[in-house]
Amino acid sequence: MSDETVSKTTGPSPTSKPLRVLLVEDQPADAQLVHDLLGESEGVPISIDHVTRLDAAMASVAEGKFDLVLLDLSLPDGYGSFTIDAAAEFSKQLPVVILTGIEDETLALKAINAGAVDYICKSMLDEVHLARTIECAVERQRRLDTLAGAVPDTQERNEAGGLYDPVTGLMTQTLFKDRLEHTLACSERNQEAFAVLALRLNEISKIESDDTTTTLMCSAATCLSRRVRKRDSLARLSRDSFGVVIQGLSNLAAVNSTLGSLVMSLSDVSLPESLALAEGTMSTSVGVSLHPENGFDTAALMNRALQFEFATARIGSPTAQPGA
Repeated sequence: MSDETVSKTTGPSPTSKPLRVLLVEDQPADAQLVHDLLGESEGVPISIDHVTRLDAAMASVAEGKFDLVLLDLSLPDGYGSFTIDAAAEFSKQLPVVILTGIEDETLALKAINAGAVDYICKSMLDEVHLARTIECAVERQRRLDTLAGAVPDTQERNEAGGLYDPVTGLMTQTLFKDRLEHTLACSERNQEAFAVLALRLNEISKIESDDTTTTLMCSAATCLSRRVRKRDSLARLSRDSFGVVIQGLSNLAAVNSTLGSLVMSLSDVSLPESLALAEGTMSTSVGVSLHPENGFDTAALMNRALQFEFATARIGSPTAQPGA
C-alpha cells in the first residue's frame, strides 16, 4: 500500500517558481536531514514531497508534477536491482539523483549506468552540495528538453547565473569545472577512470557573422548532446569549442571509440556552402586527457585537453595517445 505524500517548501522565500522534488526515503532522520539542509540553502526554493516506499514514488511520478526524484536505494519494498530498475524507469521522465550510504556506492554506480544523473553519499551531505546537485540536474534536463525542442526555457536558463550558455543551453566553463571537480572526487573515491575531451570546430574561426556562428554552435550542441550520456557533462568552453567529461573510460580504445562517435556526430551539422570542405564535412581539432594518467587536479586535466593535440581533416575516428 502506498504511503501518504508529505509536502514542504524549503529554502528562501520563493521569488521564483520552486523546484519540485520527490524525496523517496524511509529513514526519518535522513529525510529530516534533507529537509534541514535544503532549508539552509540560499539558492532556488525547493518544494519537497516525501514518500517512504517505492510504490508511492511510482504513483507520485506518474502524476507528472515533479522536476526531480531524490531516491534512496534501500526501501521497505525495494532494494538492489529492483530500485535500480525503478531509477531507470523514473529517468525516462525526469532526472534522478541517488541518495546512498557508503555500503551502497556500487549500487549507486549501477543506478547511474541505468539512467540516474548523479549520486550523493549521505555521509557527505551539506546544504551547498545537495542544493547545487539538485539545481544542476534539473537545469540540465531543461537544457536537454530545449535542445530537443520540447521546452522553450530561455528565461529559466538565463536565471541560472552564468552557469549555462544562453546560445546553446549547454554548461559554461564555470559549471563544467565544477562538474569536473565532482567527477574527480568520485573517481578517486571509487577508483574509476574518466576522460576529459575537448573539441574545436575549425570552421568557426573563418566566420565573421555572429548569426552564422550561433546557428553552427547550436546545431553542433544538439548533435553532441545526442551522443553524451546523462551521467557525463557537456559544455561550451569558448566561441568555437566544447568540452566533455566522460566517466568510466579506462583505456585508450574506449576513449577513441567515444571520441570518434562524438566527432562523427558533427557530420549532421550543416555548413554554409562557402565554408564546406571538399568532403562537405566539418573539420575538428580534438584534445584528450585521462585521469589519473594525465593529472590529479582539474587544472592539469583541462590544460592537457585544451592543447588540441589531434586534428581531423574530415569526420572520422581520430586516434589519441594522451599518455605520450
